[in-house]
Amino acid sequence: MNSWKILWDSYYQGASKSAYAKELWRLSSGLTRALLVVSFLAVVLAVVYYVRYESTDWKAFPFLLLAEGALILVVDHMRGKRFSDSYGSADSTLSPAEREDHRANRYLIFRSRISGKGLGKSHVDDLFDVLDAKIELENHRNERLNRFLVFVSGFASALAIAWIRGLETQEIAFAISVAVVGTLLVGPILWLMPSRKERLKELKYFMKLFSKSYA
Repeated sequence: MNSWKILWDSYYQGASKSAYAKELWRLSSGLTRALLVVSFLAVVLAVVYYVRYESTDWKAFPFLLLAEGALILVVDHMRGKRFSDSYGSADSTLSPAEREDHRANRYLIFRSRISGKGLGKSHVDDLFDVLDAKIELENHRNERLNRFLVFVSGFASALAIAWIRGLETQEIAFAISVAVVGTLLVGPILWLMPSRKERLKELKYFMKLFSKSYA
């Protein structure tokens, strides 16, 4: 039995953010899925209208915020009773309490998967040194590229500031609104795609919680 492969697959394929989203979809009722699709389409329509008419019509911006709010409420509903019926709820294992509900729920999925594969405390404890080595390796990955990207981002920021200073008030307001919409769209995508280093650190956190549950 390859304990490391089971551990990593249980986290990456079952408890990652994208896998968690798929599991919420699987557990949701038909009505909840329909509401999710409708609210998502409302966000898309608001963005299309915003991009096309924002220079002359600002009504799309509050509609976009309302559509995103509705989408968030539906997703929050999906994380409710049906999930706890399948995986239980956060208990003394998560002490101190986890502030991010998605992480607590994903840990419950992780725990269920590795327990179902026959992994116990001893298996998990034996893998901490491997994980620490992987985290250390990731800390030094692409060091030159990262330094170059920091330089490029600073240069791009300077150009953007110089460009904004040359705009009129109305043009600045429009540029800011475009930046806000872009953030609303790109932010959730980046949230679903954490770096490998973030994943390794979160996996270590889940492993510690799992080991602690046997204490």
